[in-house]
Amino acid sequence: MAENKGFARLKADLKEQQLQNAYLFYGEETYLRTRYLQQVRELLIPAGFEEFNDHRLNGKGLTVQTLAETVEA
Repeated sequence: MAENKGFARLKADLKEQQLQNAYLFYGEETYLRTRYLQQVRELLIPAGFEEFNDHRLNGKGLTVQTLAETVEA
């Protein structure tokens, strides 16, 4: 089975520690989604600043206003 080009790009970006503007994490492999998302967080958020810079938003019931306020913060 051929590897997804987007997945290959994510792995290369993480290896080079040069992330792109956006990634979409989806699929049935919960472990892999969690693992790669954690690696992205570690590159983007300095240790000790997770509480201020790591926000989880649930798509169900999410409003544009809530998203905009979170991004502005």
